[in-house]
Amino acid sequence: MDDIKNLKKPQSQEGSGGSGGAEEIDKEAEANKLAEAEYFNAYSSNVRYSLFAIIFVSNILINIDHGSLPGGAEGIKYKANMNNWSFGVLGSVVYLGLTLGSAVASASLS
Repeated sequence: MDDIKNLKKPQSQEGSGGSGGAEEIDKEAEANKLAEAEYFNAYSSNVRYSLFAIIFVSNILINIDHGSLPGGAEGIKYKANMNNWSFGVLGSVVYLGLTLGSAVASASLS
């Protein structure tokens, strides 16, 4: 946030035919500064760190099966008495669930 407070207005270059571009950059920098200030005022650091931790852990839990199936392929196929086609279907179920969950979430949040 200190970086935003120290923003300098861009200098217009000579011969550029005016300062229209510099004014747009100033407006964009000011809008970014206000948005960031509003964000930091609205959410405490505890809320931001908690949200980060929840998203981080949920991504680990959601994606853990991407590595566990290939890693234990031979053991899973042997114990479950599966052929290669069935094992491929098992690996694809993750993406089917992701697709259906995304469709349901987008429909319910629209």
